[in-house]
Amino acid sequence: DVCDVVLLDERFGGGDSLPLLREVAGGDEATLFLVLSERDDAERRLEVLEAGGAGILTHKDVDTPLLERLVRTTAKRIARRAALRAETERFRLLIENQGEGAGIVDEEEYFLFANPAADEIFGVERGTLVGRNIREFVAPEVFDFAHSQTDLRRQGERATYEIEITRADGEPRRIQITATPWIDKRGEFAGSFALIQDVTLRRRAERVIHVQRDLSLALSGAETLDEALGFLVRAATRVSGMESAAFFFVDGETGALNLARQTGFPAEFEKTSSTFSRRTMVARAARRGAPVFDTPPGLLRSFEKPLKGGSLKTLALLPVHRGGRVIACLCIASRFRKEISGDGRISLEAMVAQTGIAIDRLRAAEEIRRSAAALRESEERLRAVLNHSLQSFLLLSADGTVESFNRLADEHARNIFGRSLSEGDSVFDYTEQVQFRRAFRLGFRRALKGKISRTEIYVPQYGDTDKWLEVEYIPVVGEAGKVTRVLFAASDVTERRRSEERLRLLATALRDAEEAVVITDAELEPPGPRILFVNDGFCRMSGYSEEEVLGKTPRILQGPKTDREVLDRLKETLRAGRTFCGETTNYRKDGSEYRVEWHISPVTDDLGQITHY
Repeated sequence: DVCDVVLLDERFGGGDSLPLLREVAGGDEATLFLVLSERDDAERRLEVLEAGGAGILTHKDVDTPLLERLVRTTAKRIARRAALRAETERFRLLIENQGEGAGIVDEEEYFLFANPAADEIFGVERGTLVGRNIREFVAPEVFDFAHSQTDLRRQGERATYEIEITRADGEPRRIQITATPWIDKRGEFAGSFALIQDVTLRRRAERVIHVQRDLSLALSGAETLDEALGFLVRAATRVSGMESAAFFFVDGETGALNLARQTGFPAEFEKTSSTFSRRTMVARAARRGAPVFDTPPGLLRSFEKPLKGGSLKTLALLPVHRGGRVIACLCIASRFRKEISGDGRISLEAMVAQTGIAIDRLRAAEEIRRSAAALRESEERLRAVLNHSLQSFLLLSADGTVESFNRLADEHARNIFGRSLSEGDSVFDYTEQVQFRRAFRLGFRRALKGKISRTEIYVPQYGDTDKWLEVEYIPVVGEAGKVTRVLFAASDVTERRRSEERLRLLATALRDAEEAVVITDAELEPPGPRILFVNDGFCRMSGYSEEEVLGKTPRILQGPKTDREVLDRLKETLRAGRTFCGETTNYRKDGSEYRVEWHISPVTDDLGQITHY
């Protein structure tokens, strides 16, 4: 039975109620135990309190009004205790089950409390973060910074900041901490209460976007091919998280790979690995034209063979396509990291697309500079060079008369102006009726003043499609040091523009999308397709982390109630190169079911081949 108040009368039981009090009061916080005694001194009151009692009443004090007041007071106290226990339990459940990490550290940075999410962030077993020091997970300078933050908490300040940690499994993470002072029951500072959020993926996505933007600006502003390739290999290491990158050109005649630029490899790499012959596995893999991220052991050994004493854990190959063929290959390698993240892979492929355009432009520009110096000696030689370029070139006199042009320039004229170019015509007769005539005249005038200018124009009706063209106005200086001609050059940058748009959409999806987004390779037969990227929405929906599903097949989400007929239609639709929409039942990591609506679209390359879904 449950009692509100229990009176222990020492007139019964031999005069000492303490043994009985200890027996009945132990662990019972809901009942008020009072001792009726002849003694009411300080020593006796202390003994009663230590035994679990609430106090002492003397026999002479006990009457009915007093007992009524005791009952009312006790009822209020019990109600307050029950409410406090309920509130404490709700707070405990909230802290332990929220997605963010929560913890309390003392003044020496030892964890006094940590919820399961905090254990997960630091990579330790559940319940084992308590008692460990933040010093175990950070560099000395980071610990000094964290300790200085604790000094600010001691002054009553709260703050939000980010630090780098190394999880117990060795994986680096970036976490955001929102810390407030923790005050004990005596009103004294005892440490800090912190909400902890893992922002590694968010910062990685932001870093990738910044790298892509910087690379695009660097490539467009590079004056030489070597300068552009230097930007590329450095950006590739930043995006991938790997320490080494190398760029090879494919020899059009022999099929061999020739080293053009590298970073992060040992000094002897340029001597031992400057060329991979066409029969090596590395050269064959590059010429196949498909990105390679999950490198077979044989290919890994083929690449690292010249690196005496070196052992690679990861090698990725990304071919560079232009004009329907592989012209180069970007290789990223690491002796420490085992794989490149999903967003890193997507960004590297976009970087390679940008590089192909830059190579065309810079190669052509270098050729133009060489050929322009010999223009007076051989107009025909220049015409031959330009006709084999993937850029269009139009040589204009100082008054805008068309002097020479290459095949691609004539093709552009037919698709944009509706007629072919003709030597002796005024170029302004062609541009007068198009929407970018003002920009054309401005660039032409700047070139006559000796200034090179570059801009991009949108052509909404280029034949039966639309295109983006990057146009350059290059002054040609005569013998007297004066500008006598203007070279107008145009490149098709539609692919780069679309790549940048895809990057923008990817960034938006990474930051904001509530829907689950998954990118796989194009292999539909088991063990494919393999998952290359998932966003936070997918992780919330499925219960899997990114690390658990990268390289796996989406079939891990299927189960007994997954509709096989829907899966068959899905496979048939994707094989036909069409977009599929449908619903079925999937299964989370914990085995629970959920209904999923799919919208799956094929992604194609320049040749129209499906490369991803």
